[in-house]
Amino acid sequence: MIIIFTFGIVALFGLILYLLVDGAQRLGLSTGGYIAIFVVVSGIFAWLVKRISDTASSMSHYWFPEESDDQD
Repeated sequence: MIIIFTFGIVALFGLILYLLVDGAQRLGLSTGGYIAIFVVVSGIFAWLVKRISDTASSMSHYWFPEESDDQD
């Protein structure tokens, strides 16, 4: 499930980047404009990936509960 989710996120990133660069080309922006678009979209994408990984790591105690040293 995580692999499919990751492919979906990467595809969405590529689609957003393509649409923004295509729009920049139609507006006649320079190469600097393309780079600025790439930097902004990549920054947002990296922030989202970090938030998702932080959330998943904080939920790890549900998946892998800590073993106690107490004997029953």
